[in-house]
Amino acid sequence: MSDETEEDIQVMAISRNDPEFTKATKEALKRIGFFIDTHKEHSDNLGVYFAIKYGVTEEDGSRTFLWYTFEKLEKGLLHAYHYSIPESLKAHEKIQIKPEDISDWMINDHGHLHGGWSVRIQRSRLPESEQAEFDEGAGIKNYLPTDF
Repeated sequence: MSDETEEDIQVMAISRNDPEFTKATKEALKRIGFFIDTHKEHSDNLGVYFAIKYGVTEEDGSRTFLWYTFEKLEKGLLHAYHYSIPESLKAHEKIQIKPEDISDWMINDHGHLHGGWSVRIQRSRLPESEQAEFDEGAGIKNYLPTDF
């Protein structure tokens, strides 16, 4: 994906069978209830950003995982949108998916990150000299524990 905005977390190519990302998805799915409950309580707080990560299938059959801004849970489906989706994926600008179809979720509460397992992995794979820039670009000041 080449159409990034300064608010996007950098793009990183990941193998479909990467064990760390497989484990991250399992952890995110185990804790999806926390994400949904927190959104119900804080959705009107402008300083709290809720996002889900979902893999869309491109024309060539490959999958691209994108962060979507989460709007609501309605009739068992997560409703979300992507604010600057590449033209090739325009059909996936708004999604309505089952909770079990996400690959990750995150809550950025004024710079304090809840969840975001794949974000943590991306950051850990960067040289230490690039991690502060990654955090700043992602708007993250603090990575909260994930063992809640």
